[in-house]
Amino acid sequence: MGGTICVMEGGSDVTFKCDGNASCEFSCGVNCTTECPGTSVCTADMGDESFAQCNGTGRCDVTCSGDCQVECSGNEECTVRCPDGAECGITECSPVVQCENQNALACRTECPPPIE
Repeated sequence: MGGTICVMEGGSDVTFKCDGNASCEFSCGVNCTTECPGTSVCTADMGDESFAQCNGTGRCDVTCSGDCQVECSGNEECTVRCPDGAECGITECSPVVQCENQNALACRTECPPPIE
Protein backbone atom coordinates (compact mmCIF):
# COMPACT_ATOMS: atom_id res chain seq x y z
CA MET A 1 0.00 0.00 0.00
CA GLY A 2 1.51 3.31 -0.92
CA GLY A 3 0.41 6.91 -0.57
CA THR A 4 -2.85 6.03 1.16
CA ILE A 5 -4.36 5.80 4.61
CA CYS A 6 -5.30 2.29 5.63
CA VAL A 7 -7.16 1.12 8.71
CA MET A 8 -7.07 -2.57 9.60
CA GLU A 9 -8.54 -4.57 12.44
CA GLY A 10 -7.90 -8.20 13.21
CA GLY A 11 -8.13 -10.85 15.86
CA SER A 12 -5.35 -12.78 17.50
CA ASP A 13 -2.28 -14.34 15.86
CA VAL A 14 -2.31 -12.02 12.83
CA THR A 15 0.41 -10.09 10.99
CA PHE A 16 -0.15 -6.62 9.49
CA LYS A 17 2.33 -4.94 7.17
CA CYS A 18 2.24 -1.27 6.19
CA ASP A 19 4.37 -0.84 3.05
CA GLY A 20 5.50 2.19 1.11
CA ASN A 21 4.43 5.64 2.19
CA ALA A 22 0.99 4.69 3.50
CA SER A 23 -0.24 5.91 6.88
CA CYS A 24 -1.60 2.88 8.71
CA GLU A 25 -3.75 2.30 11.76
CA PHE A 26 -3.81 -1.23 13.14
CA SER A 27 -5.83 -2.86 15.87
CA CYS A 28 -5.33 -6.49 16.84
CA GLY A 29 -5.65 -8.97 19.67
CA VAL A 30 -3.22 -11.27 21.44
CA ASN A 31 0.06 -12.38 19.86
CA CYS A 32 -0.06 -10.21 16.75
CA THR A 33 2.77 -8.76 14.68
CA THR A 34 2.86 -5.35 13.05
CA GLU A 35 5.49 -4.48 10.43
CA CYS A 36 6.07 -0.82 9.57
CA PRO A 37 8.94 -0.56 7.06
CA GLY A 38 7.62 2.51 5.28
CA THR A 39 8.11 6.25 5.37
CA SER A 40 4.93 7.40 7.07
CA VAL A 41 3.03 6.92 10.35
CA CYS A 42 2.03 3.57 11.85
CA THR A 43 -0.36 3.64 14.76
CA ALA A 44 -1.02 0.28 16.41
CA ASP A 45 -3.24 -0.89 19.27
CA MET A 46 -2.04 -4.38 20.08
CA GLY A 47 -2.94 -7.10 22.56
CA ASP A 48 -0.80 -8.98 25.04
CA GLU A 49 2.35 -10.78 23.79
CA SER A 50 2.49 -8.76 20.56
CA PHE A 51 5.45 -7.47 18.53
CA ALA A 52 5.93 -4.43 16.31
CA GLN A 53 8.80 -4.13 13.84
CA CYS A 54 9.41 -0.50 12.93
CA ASN A 55 12.36 -0.22 10.57
CA GLY A 56 11.45 2.55 8.16
CA THR A 57 11.97 6.29 8.32
CA GLY A 58 8.58 7.42 9.66
CA ARG A 59 6.91 7.27 13.07
CA CYS A 60 5.68 4.22 14.96
CA ASP A 61 3.17 4.83 17.79
CA VAL A 62 2.23 1.63 19.64
CA THR A 63 -0.29 1.15 22.47
CA CYS A 64 -0.35 -2.27 24.10
CA SER A 65 -3.02 -3.82 26.30
CA GLY A 66 -0.40 -6.13 27.88
CA ASP A 67 3.23 -7.14 27.42
CA CYS A 68 4.74 -6.23 24.04
CA GLN A 69 8.01 -5.45 22.29
CA VAL A 70 8.83 -2.87 19.62
CA GLU A 71 11.91 -3.21 17.42
CA CYS A 72 12.83 0.30 16.31
CA SER A 73 15.67 -0.03 13.82
CA GLY A 74 16.27 2.20 10.86
CA ASN A 75 15.46 5.84 11.56
CA GLU A 76 11.91 5.44 12.93
CA GLU A 77 10.67 7.59 15.78
CA CYS A 78 9.08 5.11 18.20
CA THR A 79 6.78 5.34 21.19
CA VAL A 80 5.13 2.55 23.14
CA ARG A 81 2.49 2.85 25.87
CA CYS A 82 1.57 -0.02 28.19
CA PRO A 83 -0.81 -0.55 31.09
CA ASP A 84 0.58 -0.51 34.61
CA GLY A 85 2.22 -3.82 35.46
CA ALA A 86 2.86 -4.78 31.83
CA GLU A 87 6.36 -5.36 30.49
CA CYS A 88 7.04 -3.47 27.30
CA GLY A 89 10.25 -2.57 25.58
CA ILE A 90 11.93 -0.90 22.62
CA THR A 91 14.95 -2.64 21.08
CA GLU A 92 17.40 -1.66 18.32
CA CYS A 93 17.21 2.01 19.31
CA SER A 94 19.26 4.16 21.62
CA PRO A 95 18.70 5.95 23.86
CA VAL A 96 15.31 4.66 25.00
CA VAL A 97 13.65 7.11 27.39
CA GLN A 98 11.35 5.97 30.20
CA CYS A 99 8.62 8.62 30.18
CA GLU A 100 7.94 10.35 33.45
CA ASN A 101 4.67 9.62 35.31
CA GLN A 102 3.45 7.02 32.82
CA ASN A 103 4.25 3.53 31.61
CA ALA A 104 5.59 4.67 28.24
CA LEU A 105 8.86 4.59 26.34
CA ALA A 106 10.19 6.78 23.54
CA CYS A 107 13.15 6.63 21.17
CA ARG A 108 14.26 9.30 18.68
CA THR A 109 11.24 11.38 19.71
CA GLU A 110 9.56 13.02 22.69
CA CYS A 111 7.38 11.11 25.14
CA PRO A 112 3.76 10.68 24.06
CA PRO A 113 0.98 12.41 25.98
CA PRO A 114 -0.54 10.23 28.72
CA ILE A 115 -3.63 8.24 27.81
CA GLU A 116 -6.70 9.74 29.45
